[in-house]
Amino acid sequence: HLHTSTLARAARGPLARTPQRPTPNAQRPAAAIPFRTLSPVEKTLPNGLKLVLLENHDLPSVTFSARVDTGSLLDPTGKPGTANFVARMLDQGTGSRSYEEIQGALEQVGATFSAAARKETTGASLRTLSRYAYDLLPLYAELITAPAFPAQRLDLERSKLLTELRENADDAEYVGRVAFNQAIYEG
Repeated sequence: HLHTSTLARAARGPLARTPQRPTPNAQRPAAAIPFRTLSPVEKTLPNGLKLVLLENHDLPSVTFSARVDTGSLLDPTGKPGTANFVARMLDQGTGSRSYEEIQGALEQVGATFSAAARKETTGASLRTLSRYAYDLLPLYAELITAPAFPAQRLDLERSKLLTELRENADDAEYVGRVAFNQAIYEG
């Protein structure tokens, strides 16, 4: 004779499982940890630059982040990678500071600057300990508003980028990801 519960399991399919009874030593789920959401404040400057303020006084760090609504989709025809290259060059020198001076100012306080172009936006961020924020804000403003694109640094960055592109061509995962994206998104 087949038991009724056996027939019920068979009807649900071969991978169906019956609920298991809790074991006497089973741990109770942990209590929910309260989660406080942060409320960003956004401001768009007259030049189109969007500033976002997101305060979290629980951490002793500050991240300045700015973005513009332009990215690789707006690269000039025949010049793909322009937006990305410009983003890579932002910390390579300004009208009043050399690359070495910029890196020295950041490294002295353990700060980091990063910039990247995406399809529709380009962003630049500076992260530092809170106590250095006001000292580094003028540097950050200069990096994103007055890059100088010094020829020597431009040539060096171009060389680094070309090396990365050659390395990517030999990276099966990268080549596969590019082929997949082109097939799915038609270029």
